[in-house]
Amino acid sequence: IPLSSEKESFPRRRLSELQPSFSTITDEKGNSEIPNRNRRLVLIDEDNLSSRDISVRNLALSRRRLANLRGATTTSDVENDEPSKQLIVKESSLSPPKMEATWTVPLHATTGTHHVHVYVGSPPQRQTLIVDTGSRLMAFPCRPCNDCGKHASNYYDPTRSTTDVLPKCGNCYLAELSMCSNNDQKCHVTQRYTEGSSWSAYELEDLVWFGNSNLEESIDSFMKMAVPYSFGCQVEETGLFKDQYADGILGLAKHGTSLIQAMYDAGSIRNNAFSLCFTRTGGSLSLGGSYMQQHRESMRFSPLTTIGSGNMYSVNVVEVRVGDICIACRNTSAGENSNSADQEIPETLKIFSDGKGTILDSGTTDTYLPAMLDPYFRKAWKETSGMTFSKRNHKRYTYTYTDFQNLPQITFVLEGMGEGDKDGVVFVVEPVAYMEDVPIDATGNAVPWTGTTKLTNRIYLEEQHGAVLGANSMLGYDILFDIGGKRVGMARADCSGSTTSVIE
Repeated sequence: IPLSSEKESFPRRRLSELQPSFSTITDEKGNSEIPNRNRRLVLIDEDNLSSRDISVRNLALSRRRLANLRGATTTSDVENDEPSKQLIVKESSLSPPKMEATWTVPLHATTGTHHVHVYVGSPPQRQTLIVDTGSRLMAFPCRPCNDCGKHASNYYDPTRSTTDVLPKCGNCYLAELSMCSNNDQKCHVTQRYTEGSSWSAYELEDLVWFGNSNLEESIDSFMKMAVPYSFGCQVEETGLFKDQYADGILGLAKHGTSLIQAMYDAGSIRNNAFSLCFTRTGGSLSLGGSYMQQHRESMRFSPLTTIGSGNMYSVNVVEVRVGDICIACRNTSAGENSNSADQEIPETLKIFSDGKGTILDSGTTDTYLPAMLDPYFRKAWKETSGMTFSKRNHKRYTYTYTDFQNLPQITFVLEGMGEGDKDGVVFVVEPVAYMEDVPIDATGNAVPWTGTTKLTNRIYLEEQHGAVLGANSMLGYDILFDIGGKRVGMARADCSGSTTSVIE
């Protein structure tokens, strides 16, 4: 994922799962910035495990006994009569549902991609994973991996864990994606991407939970959320996956095999839901609901559509504006109070529901709008800002601070739910969000500059079907992905105060 150069910058990561067995990345290879730090794991010595470690282990032992009964093998021996212990039980069904998060953990970002720390196994080993609502698998390199890149953390070592389960063929948790090998009886998973990247893995189950960068704090504050979970133990990486900063990927698409679903089923989180609150440098991931203390306004809700594969978070767009100019709106001949039956839906609006629909995809760094909008968008941009919208994507242009202030907001109105949202959910993408390299302060606001600076516009008009609202469009909002409620919620929020506290 290259940084912007003086002459030109390039499209960045796009992660989305187009069909059950394949994902796609449409950006170019060339991660030119891998931080010099190599995060070395601090493993807890086996003889000094705390009571918390033991309680987590015991939960896994009960799951392992079930696995052994169904024919799975493990990479370490366990006494069948060792006692088991339940970790934590949260209410899994509330009426009406209380959408306050059960847990909130911090995120950090590099070149537009947001990452979360995940702890795996007993004793725990940290992995840094891309937060991706556009795919559904969790995967990262495991030892031994002779053809994997250098990433943020050490490779996960299954031989150090006493709670791992290795499924046998015929009992693969990711059965629709896995292929069995007669040689080793492992459940193998391979993902290939259109730009040439790929990874190969075998399925492994172990305890998994979210945390922060500090191992001890993560044990003290977050280990109670741990659940047994199946993931891809990567043994080979190519292309972008081999070069990237992140160890691997955390798929958060709405699917029965997701980590969110597993945590909800185990009672570790209150609702089958999570929220993302992004800043340029990080933000937070809330589990089981939304971190409402950071909201600057009431959350409003839009229903998820059934367009596309069904795993994506697809929303219905009913209006798009560039500044004050509407470029995709319902036409009405009977005035503003006309009901939907009296309104004509133009092609420029229908295109947002084409193909996969309009998806919220945190694994895509930028925003991609329908190519059909190109002439209307450019005209409105010119009328609003007095500047020409670049026909050459990814090029860096010179701006004064006054030029920057004249750039338009891009407003999306999504279909609303209930009486309070009948006029739609307004979702505004500010210039500070879609322009790259804007100087910002600690709260994410633009810092005025003298003279000129070079910026890159990260809105593209090239989607043939539907649209992708990527990570840059989500900046400054807490976005609730309510899987159980089949809706998304949006509220302007202060996402800069990443928290490690547990919300009870």
